[in-house]
Amino acid sequence: MSTREIASPIQGGAIDAAYNLSNTLLAVQQAGQILVLARQRPQIEFSPLASLPLEESDKEITCLAWATPDQGAVLAAGTADGAILLWTGRAAPGSAACAPPASWSQPQRLPAGRRRVNQLAFEPSPVSAGVRALAAACEDGFHAGTLRIASKHGAPSALSWRDAGCDDLTSAQLPPMLSAGTRRGAAQVWWRAGNGEWKRGPALHDEDAEPSASTAVACLAWAPPMGRKRETIAVARGATVTLFQMHGPTDAPEVSVLARLEHEAAVCQAEWDPPATWLATTTADSVVCLWRPDFSGEWLLCNTIAGAAEGMGAGAMVD
Repeated sequence: MSTREIASPIQGGAIDAAYNLSNTLLAVQQAGQILVLARQRPQIEFSPLASLPLEESDKEITCLAWATPDQGAVLAAGTADGAILLWTGRAAPGSAACAPPASWSQPQRLPAGRRRVNQLAFEPSPVSAGVRALAAACEDGFHAGTLRIASKHGAPSALSWRDAGCDDLTSAQLPPMLSAGTRRGAAQVWWRAGNGEWKRGPALHDEDAEPSASTAVACLAWAPPMGRKRETIAVARGATVTLFQMHGPTDAPEVSVLARLEHEAAVCQAEWDPPATWLATTTADSVVCLWRPDFSGEWLLCNTIAGAAEGMGAGAMVD
């Protein structure tokens, strides 16, 4: 086994962090500021790019999220009092399209709720041109544009969009779809009709794992469709990641359990690779697990990567 150390330009502890989709910008929340770092390929190391100061009333940032690169360098941050802060990066005149932003706008403050924002998720590639939605999971409900839900199954804790940009051009186009999980273990799919109205889709319910207060949904990961006839959604509850498959008409799909991936500690996050052939999970005991199916379709733990001894904890991330 070989070990490679990369020096970090971040001084002190980080409360939260988020990469953009192209892995060229990294936002790190530290006390009283958000530090933006950038890298230019083929470099591996990130270098400090900008410091975004926070007002005293907005210093309790709870989560960070980047918009997709085609929307520009747009960074969103959720706060403990239910607000969303938005910054937009501007490139220098005459700079290359891939150049990092040279300046940043003053933050725009948007109301999302009255209580803590647990997660933010920008809508990925839309089915048709138009304004993208930014979904916010707040302690008093979640909303995405005209959708606003206060769940009886507990405060929303996790969100994941279906990426329509990964559809096969020959396949039927599906409407925008969003999955949401709660602190009491419930997970639900929603879809947006042509008139903009959000419709309730199927529940992602595992009959063998009844939701309870001890099995909150820590994260959701909707696999890139890549032209497949079945949708796959990973739902992390406790130390188990359940893979659900969904197929059929949008208004009445069939849902089944594809696999249950058991871990030795609680799962903090799950992420798919672009072709959706690998699933990476991080756990509270600082282990990254890499899963994939064999030729028979059985999901196997193929690799593990050990992290720092103090653990990843809530908000840990893989990229």
